[in-house]
Amino acid sequence: MCGIVGYIGKNQAAPIVLDGLSKLEYRGYDSAGMAIFDGSKINITKSVGRLKVLQELTHDGATMPGNLGIGHTRWATHGAPSDVNSHPHFNEKGTIAVVHNGIIENYLPLKKKLESKGYHFISETDTEVVALSPSRRGGWSVQLADGSGLFAPHVIAAMGGSAAPSMGTDGTGARLMQALGHEITPLYPALVQLRCSHPALKGLKGIRTQAELTLMIDDQAILRETGELLLTDYGVSGVCVFQLSREAAPALAQGRSVRLAVNFLPEIPSLLPWLDARIRQLAPASLLALTTGVLPRLLAQTVIREARLSPDMPAEALSESEKQALCGALSAFPLVVTGTQGFANAQVTRGGVSLADVDPSTMASRLFDGLHIIGELLDVDGPCGGYNLHFAFAGALAAAKAIAD
Repeated sequence: MCGIVGYIGKNQAAPIVLDGLSKLEYRGYDSAGMAIFDGSKINITKSVGRLKVLQELTHDGATMPGNLGIGHTRWATHGAPSDVNSHPHFNEKGTIAVVHNGIIENYLPLKKKLESKGYHFISETDTEVVALSPSRRGGWSVQLADGSGLFAPHVIAAMGGSAAPSMGTDGTGARLMQALGHEITPLYPALVQLRCSHPALKGLKGIRTQAELTLMIDDQAILRETGELLLTDYGVSGVCVFQLSREAAPALAQGRSVRLAVNFLPEIPSLLPWLDARIRQLAPASLLALTTGVLPRLLAQTVIREARLSPDMPAEALSESEKQALCGALSAFPLVVTGTQGFANAQVTRGGVSLADVDPSTMASRLFDGLHIIGELLDVDGPCGGYNLHFAFAGALAAAKAIAD
């Protein structure tokens, strides 16, 4: 069962509330929290776990000054034990903190009614329906993981996409916007390395060379990029690969055929005449010697073998069909794309909040007053070159100007 303690007086409330809660531990609980009024605002600290955790978080109440407070130990009924579901709960403006024992039997119809009027719930509990104040679109409340709350008339959502989750951008922002009713286009890693299948790749690890890459989806050429190509043991990397990845990722997710055709000599428009001239100039020479100074040695051997030829074969002995095969391997070396290196290695996210839901002049949500959505949280992504950063900064400036006005 839950335990509730309240105090108002001349002494500091937090230590007294904590002491009172300790005397109710026998009742059983899974989380604890308290709200203290410091004379200007209500501060909340709460945590899943034993009361000792709350005591440590507040240094036995020393970090929560004030002469008025309430405390609560919770036994979960609605919503799993968690920091967010722990009591107390704020209203939207952060001016009311609520704890309660028992259950609110009609909380679901109450919650649905309030949601239809624009109220936003943070926890899974029935208690929060009591903590909401009747001020539709009168501002935004944010309940933090530590139980503290914030209120502001305007909120700028700048939580990023799903790229680089180690930085905290794990898709939470998109899920939050979706919960509010915004349309979310599917999220895919972009500006990311591609995983490829070819038996020779591991032996080519670390080789860098200029190349032209053509992205083929279901055997149709979709996009072409030229630049430095880095061969790795898992596949390919480099700016030219990054530029293609935003189209490759969704196609892979849809189970479509994705491959790369790599032209290792993009600066030579017609390979067959070039090959004939080189054979005449270097005769007698092997096929491997023919590529000296043109391609890295290991790469040249791989390309020659891809044409089903031997690197030691005399170049003069090539038949016309073998010349065509060699030119094909040089200009359209095949790599089957099996995946990407994922959000953990991606620089940006493709997908996000639909642009139809946002006013482009102010970045304001078309669904809610006081909410602005910017940066990678939106369904906008650009190529390498600083475009994504520029869009994020420009969007932030537009939102800030709109709020200031």
